[in-house]
Amino acid sequence: MEIKIGISADLSGPEYEHGHTLVNAVRLAVEEKGSEFGIRLVAGDDRAEGERAMKIAEALCEDEDVVAVVGPMTSDGVDAAGQLYEEANLPFITPSASNPSFSQRDWRYFLRLTGSDVVQTQVLVDVVGELGKERVAVITDRSAFCSALSDLFITRAKDASFEILGNVAVDRERDDYTEGARQLHSLAPEIIFFGLIEREGQMVARSLRELGSLAIF
Repeated sequence: MEIKIGISADLSGPEYEHGHTLVNAVRLAVEEKGSEFGIRLVAGDDRAEGERAMKIAEALCEDEDVVAVVGPMTSDGVDAAGQLYEEANLPFITPSASNPSFSQRDWRYFLRLTGSDVVQTQVLVDVVGELGKERVAVITDRSAFCSALSDLFITRAKDASFEILGNVAVDRERDDYTEGARQLHSLAPEIIFFGLIEREGQMVARSLRELGSLAIF
């Protein structure tokens, strides 16, 4: 029997840099610790998309030589594929999917390395409080990860009596976020919560500064 470890990661989509880093890390771990067992890696490109993550899960679950899976990376992917791994009794560990609902689904084979949004948002709200600011705006894309993270941040921020000025929604994989930045700037926030991935956040931040925004984000 050949021993295989599956990987479900974004290798060509909006988070491809993280995906390739993940694959390289798993490959290095196998070279250092697993070479004596003849472990083979089987990597699939899910492009941070739930449907693609599901198809990768279907293929890995059908392969009797696959003993575990690293991934999916994103909450969209875990949301779509997690039940398939669970029903196949196939352990899967995500390095970065933080949606808190996954820990409430009674999945016996699910593990993750990152803290859930519950932990992350409380830390962020505490930071806003330490800065002594109250006027907060939010910008988020429509992914499962960013939407859930932003919604929970808003809930916790309101509980802490911060003023939520607005929640600007944008789409992923665009080349221009100027309009979203304009909407944020018009709200005159002191703090802006970015429920975005790095590429989007960089463009929004650049546009905000070009508009003259002095908000902290």
